[in-house]
Amino acid sequence: MFSWFRRLIPQAGDFFSMFERHSAATVAAADATIAASTAMDMTTLTSAQQKLQRSCQTCHQAHRERLQDGTYRMK
Repeated sequence: MFSWFRRLIPQAGDFFSMFERHSAATVAAADATIAASTAMDMTTLTSAQQKLQRSCQTCHQAHRERLQDGTYRMK
């Protein structure tokens, strides 16, 4: 029933612990981005947004690949 989901989960390491840590870091970066935006603090906003972008990019680079037609698939 969930064979498609099992194929998405990396087979090495403790996936769920790694996912929880990465999720917490991503949410913290998003919260910092919102707070800086609300405070109109452009210096902090720029830094927080860069952290958020790196967090997203880390997963995207690790778990998907770009196909010739420009679309992506999970590794």
